[in-house]
This record gives sequence, structure tokens and C-alpha cells, in this order.
Amino acid sequence: MKYELAEITKKQDYLPLELFDNTQFTQAWFYGQWQEFTGRNIRRFAFKKADQTIAYFQVIPHDLPLGKKYLYIPFGPVFAEEPDAKTLNALANALIQAYASENVIFARTDPDGPFGAVGTIEARAWHRAPRFIGKEASFRPRGEMAVELTDEDKVFASFDKNTRYSARYGQKHGVTTRVNTDLASGFDDFYRLLKYTSELQNFAIFSESYYQNLLNVCAEQKNAYFVEAIKDNHVISSKLIVTYGHVAHSLLSGTDDEGRKLRVPSLVQWEAMREAMKRECSRYSIGGASSSDSDYPSIKKVTKYKQGFGGHVIVHSDLHDIVFDKPTYYGYLAYKRLRTLL
Repeated sequence: MKYELAEITKKQDYLPLELFDNTQFTQAWFYGQWQEFTGRNIRRFAFKKADQTIAYFQVIPHDLPLGKKYLYIPFGPVFAEEPDAKTLNALANALIQAYASENVIFARTDPDGPFGAVGTIEARAWHRAPRFIGKEASFRPRGEMAVELTDEDKVFASFDKNTRYSARYGQKHGVTTRVNTDLASGFDDFYRLLKYTSELQNFAIFSESYYQNLLNVCAEQKNAYFVEAIKDNHVISSKLIVTYGHVAHSLLSGTDDEGRKLRVPSLVQWEAMREAMKRECSRYSIGGASSSDSDYPSIKKVTKYKQGFGGHVIVHSDLHDIVFDKPTYYGYLAYKRLRTLL
């Protein structure tokens, strides 16, 4: 059976949603455009079997010391059906050839498609990434909290009582909300609140120009909106939602001290869901969640909060590496492991 890896350079030819309607936005064309702003050379591919496309994926390179690099295919390749070992090995060999001149050590993957989470791939060229790698901040947890959207009454009724109380609390104390589709006008408040929250909670964010570019791309796509909470004519919370296919993704948010006191994150989350339903989305993704006792135990508290919105955890495939350079790869893993022990 003939396999072929074809590089895609035109947006209209890149169609992962046609293979899997729950494809993650990290495999969307626009996500690659966000990454290109950081100087990365994004490449996109269709993998074909007997002239039929069986997978799509985009590749994001990451620099390593000494001129080396690794590739990341976030929540991809996106397959039409669960691939067998022969197909996976053929894809791995084709990818190694496509990047033969670029000093690549390995390609890290999150295989996805209309099948259950893949725990271990039984294919010669694929290696399951060590557990400690999957817990790094640059990789999302294997769990994703999702809320199925039906109608407003049913969705709100699925919230637990504490979440319903919090979602109403701000409004009882003079907080109003608005959906802002003019991303340029909402940017200053959004970035101010995101920056404040990142400093308060000690997590890293990108530069202001990165988020400006992100929103410019979304404005062209018309696939994003802010939900803002307002008190006394002042924006005290802002959440950015991005849609891809039939899923609305809660992407980034920030809230000031007054907003937290008035419990507006729950109100803003609810209003974001309401807008997603108006846009005929059937699922709302609240983002990463702990899927088991061993998967990101540090975010169990956040996971419990997200469950309050009536969500359920979707478990994604384990990280697997396609190894290009075995000696360097195992040396790299040893170095990464040593750093976790220091």
C-alpha cells in the first residue's frame, strides 16, 4: 500500500476538521499563524494512503542548544481513524525524511482522532514520552474539561450549587457583562488584567505584541470574542474565547482584586457559554484538567472548580516521540530527568 506525505501551503487545502470534527484548535491553521509570529517556521502536511488523505497535522519547531531542535505536533497528527503500526511507521519515516536536513532530534506528538485515547503505540519508530516530560508546563495535561452545550436552562442546571451561586453573585452586586467582538477595542483591558493575574499567580505570559498579533489573526477569522465584566464603568475581568469547528475554547483570562471578591470569573465563564450557544457551538472547553491521580495532581483544585460547571473530562492520548537521532535523544532525556531531580 503506497503512503505519501504531502506538504500543504494553501489554507483551503488544510482540512483536519473533515477527518475529526473535535480537532483541537492547536491543529488549526490560525494557531500556526500565531506561532509564526514568534519566528517559527510552521509546516503543514497531509498524510495519504492510496491517494486518500488519512491524517492532517502541522509541525511547530522548537530550538535546542548546539543548533539542534525538536518538533511538536500539538494534539496531532489528526487521523480519520485509529492507525495501525504500519501506518504509523510509514508516517514516521516520511516525517524524518521531510526534516532530514534540519538537525531534528525528535518529533513529539499527541495523536488524535475519532477513537479513544492512545496509551501506548505499538510501532517501532514511536516511543512513549517519559511521564515527567508530560508534566512540563509547555505541554497540556492529558485531561480536558468540556461542557456539552444544549440549551441555557439545562446547562445552568448542570452547574453545582456553589457555581450557580457564584455566577449570580456579581450581578447582585452591580456587575454587568458584555460580549465584545471588537477585539482591538478590548485589547488594553484584556492585556492589563492578564498581566496582573500572571504576576499574582506567578505564571509566564507572552509579550504584548504576541497577543496583539493573536487577536489580529482572530479578527480576520472572526472566530473570537471577549466576555467582559464591568463594575462602575471599569472592566474588572476579561476572558478571550476562540472557536474552532463546533467547539468554543476558553483560552485566556484576567481578573483584578475587585473581580475576585465579586466572584466574577464564574459569571464570565457562564456568559461565555451563553454566547457560544448563540454561535451554535455544541461544546465548550474550559481547558486542561487532571484526568487521574497521577495526571497533574497539582491542578486537582482547579479541576474541581471546573467540574462545578457541569463538565466532564476528555482524556487525550499520551505523548509519543518519533526519534530522529537516538543517542542525542536519550542524552536529552537524561538531562531533562536530572533537572527534575535538582
